[in-house]
Amino acid sequence: MKTTAILIIAVFLCSELFGYAGKLTEVTGPTQITRNKSKIEGKVDVGVEMNDTLETLKGKAGITFEDGTKVMCTEFSKLTIDEFVYDPSSGKGKLAMKATLGTVRYASGLIAKNSREDIKVKTPTASVSVRGTDFAMSVDELGRSLIILLPSLPTAGPPVVGSITVSNAAGVVTMTKAFQATFVSTTGDKPSAPVLLNFADESGVNSSLLLDTPKSVVQAVKETKKEIKNEEEVEEKKEEVKIIKQQEAIKEKEPVQAPAQVEVKEEPPKVTVEPITATIVVPTVTVNNGFTTDGVNAILTVNSMKGTIVYKVKADTNATFTITTVEGTTQYPLNFGDKLRVNIIQK
Repeated sequence: MKTTAILIIAVFLCSELFGYAGKLTEVTGPTQITRNKSKIEGKVDVGVEMNDTLETLKGKAGITFEDGTKVMCTEFSKLTIDEFVYDPSSGKGKLAMKATLGTVRYASGLIAKNSREDIKVKTPTASVSVRGTDFAMSVDELGRSLIILLPSLPTAGPPVVGSITVSNAAGVVTMTKAFQATFVSTTGDKPSAPVLLNFADESGVNSSLLLDTPKSVVQAVKETKKEIKNEEEVEEKKEEVKIIKQQEAIKEKEPVQAPAQVEVKEEPPKVTVEPITATIVVPTVTVNNGFTTDGVNAILTVNSMKGTIVYKVKADTNATFTITTVEGTTQYPLNFGDKLRVNIIQK
């Protein structure tokens, strides 16, 4: 009977142990873990599991995962552990987490070394893929994200610098140098071009929240937006040239009426005139990106998840239509597009 009880207790303890993804190894102030609907006080040696959300107030909290990955959250930070799977025998697994507020420093463990593509870290505006290095990310109340590549500091040997890739729906940047940084304003804005911050070591990153974005990063954001604007202007000019060529092609293809033919028969004497009817074909061609024409009007048709938007104007109208649907916002220039601005928002 005693042996059975001991076995039951041992099985229970093992199930509890292997249920944890890691544990808190440093807590310097008020910290809590939200698990399902329960609130757990954050203390050293308290275990953390998948789907746990860690929140700090005036203090820092550090997590050490089972594979040796270390994550440090500074004051007023919020981090959710979305997934953690680890096989100690092979050193492989998966780790996914999301930082929604504050500053979080990540130090690679065995999973990153053995299966680097399986490390996924997100912020409200970007995704980060880690390849053999450390990094820090700072997220403000609007979800804007500042991401900095940091060198890994092994217990023996020189610092190691890998790479991280920062991406969202608007673009991708890759950083390969220590203290390179990129800034992501929204999910619709491309991550800024990487800039090298003037940090002698990591103290500038780990000491507190990065409340003031470095000037070099702000400048990189401006340059990225300027570059995107220039690319859009080039595409608009190409589209204008395309429209002119299409209009010229339409004029060249306009049909010409053939003259009527007269046939005269000798006997009985009469004249038979057989007119040939000329057929005028109204062209239906693309006037511009998204537009078609019936020869008189230009018709814009936009399909989305919530229905179809149809807008008809005269074909010679010089306008730009800005259409906003659940998929996003797109501009449709007609002719030169600089005389009339029409904004349509699909509710």
